[in-house]
Amino acid sequence: MLVKENAFLLETARRALEAMRVATELIEESVRREIERGAAGQWGLSGLKPSQYAHDVRADDAAIPYLHNFGYNVLSEESGFHSGPRDVVIIVDPIDGSTNLGRGLSWATSMAAYHPEHGVIAALCAHNIERTPRGVYFSAIKGEGASRNGVSLQRSSVTRLDRAMLAVSDPVRGGWVGAMQTRSIGAGVLEMILTTTDTFDAYANFGVGHNVWDFLGAKLICEEAGMIVTELDGREIDPLDPDARHAFAIAPTAELSAELVTKLRALRAHSHAPEWGYEDGLRANGTPHVDPRIGSESGHQFGRLAADCVDVRIAADLGRIGIDPSGNAEAFTPTHAPFVRDGVGALHLGPVSGELER
Repeated sequence: MLVKENAFLLETARRALEAMRVATELIEESVRREIERGAAGQWGLSGLKPSQYAHDVRADDAAIPYLHNFGYNVLSEESGFHSGPRDVVIIVDPIDGSTNLGRGLSWATSMAAYHPEHGVIAALCAHNIERTPRGVYFSAIKGEGASRNGVSLQRSSVTRLDRAMLAVSDPVRGGWVGAMQTRSIGAGVLEMILTTTDTFDAYANFGVGHNVWDFLGAKLICEEAGMIVTELDGREIDPLDPDARHAFAIAPTAELSAELVTKLRALRAHSHAPEWGYEDGLRANGTPHVDPRIGSESGHQFGRLAADCVDVRIAADLGRIGIDPSGNAEAFTPTHAPFVRDGVGALHLGPVSGELER
């Protein structure tokens, strides 16, 4: 059911959207206060849990009590689940791109309102350029369309990947699918919602994906703007599962979506690391794969150093499915290698000899 077909549900969505807007403004005010204070170490880690920043916690403290006091259930990346009397759950990432904010780069706030019977009914994502909040809000109500500060969003009309500016979760692997150009912002929410503007034509996630607080708001905004959003592993989304991760492709046209999804799913299927997590490294028969030109476990290199090198076995796989991970214009085959990292960190381009161990 579309929200607009149910007057009560539409009012519920509108009220939730207004609550999310105020909560977002409270987060932005929290950031402004930190900027004015200029305290040393204010952008450092919180020490409460791994990879959590102090400014994540302060932003959470600014917004969650407001939402909870209005009776909303809240699921926050920073503080978990807060039970309330209403049916609606507000799912919150106070600061997406925490490292970006600490470094003075673009960051976002993401919120989505979830109804147990009707799914995600409203969303709001804030786009902040550099450290100071700008008050640029992308919002959507299910079935009512999406807008940026009240102006309807216009998606791209690009139909071919080689003509697309592609937002990617990984700037190295992003070059493997043959897009015209790729960009990575370091904030997944922004990479997704900016496909609804003239910034990006499409989006591709190359990793294990995002948690619900990272993508639910952006997903609804993109869908309401007419984008095609595809879950790459074909898994159902539980908006209240804080541990599940989902990877997406987002495209403005059926032609571009089909091309992008086909290539991304081929990459995932041919990867030697299930779900692209690389938690166990790239291994053959349970033992570390060592390439003689690298002199170390290439699986460890590729998994732990993000994607600044490419394992030679994956290179062969990509060649078999017609994808060039080196970014060269010529067709890539298993007899050509992408950039690989040697024992002292230098990058080389060289041939792969013989059939690689699988």
